[in-house]
Amino acid sequence: MGQLKAGMTEEAVMDDMEKTYLASREKTSLCVDIARREMELLEPLNCESGYSLYVGIPFCPTTCLYCSFTSYPISLWKDRMDSYLEALYREMDYVAQVMRGRTLDTVYFGGGTPTSLKASQLDALITRLKETFPFDQVKEFTVEAGRPDSITEEKFAVLKKHGVTRISINPQTMNQKTLDLIGRRHTVEMVEESFHMARRMGFDNINMDLILGLPGRIWRTCGARSPA
Repeated sequence: MGQLKAGMTEEAVMDDMEKTYLASREKTSLCVDIARREMELLEPLNCESGYSLYVGIPFCPTTCLYCSFTSYPISLWKDRMDSYLEALYREMDYVAQVMRGRTLDTVYFGGGTPTSLKASQLDALITRLKETFPFDQVKEFTVEAGRPDSITEEKFAVLKKHGVTRISINPQTMNQKTLDLIGRRHTVEMVEESFHMARRMGFDNINMDLILGLPGRIWRTCGARSPA
């Protein structure tokens, strides 16, 4: 994207990628196509005087085997959750003051798993967020509801009430044995149920993450078996 913005032709960008990264023409063409799409998506944003806000909730139902994020099992911290939220509110107040006069373009709740919070806590947090920051020009409001074992209709109702436009429901794998191995305490069926619940409740922008190379899977290429 940087090269395209600098004035290079698509052909020159692909040639440079092939030479520098030894990538195939198929992959470089795909990269350029994605860069063009991203540029179109970013065009409405005010990159000079605007900003995007990230709200971090570093708690999950459990800690996955592969996870390298700052995230903790919420069951161990539930008694201090109100203290965490109070600290988060103070940080929100500070950031709002620092960014005063700039346009808030997008809001993203990540983690961890934000829907590890209770519905009442999510409601209070988003209410406080909207009281603190101007939402009149927000183009996308995302909340990660990534773990199906953290999702309820009550929590979805809170997100819908507050105008959340995009959510995540992340299976990581649709192989139950791998789910069990990596410590995700939900089933493949729960992933499907959560997705359909979200659709029923009116969410029309749902992303779903899959991870390649998780342990416990056997991949075959040209008849050869690679290590699990």
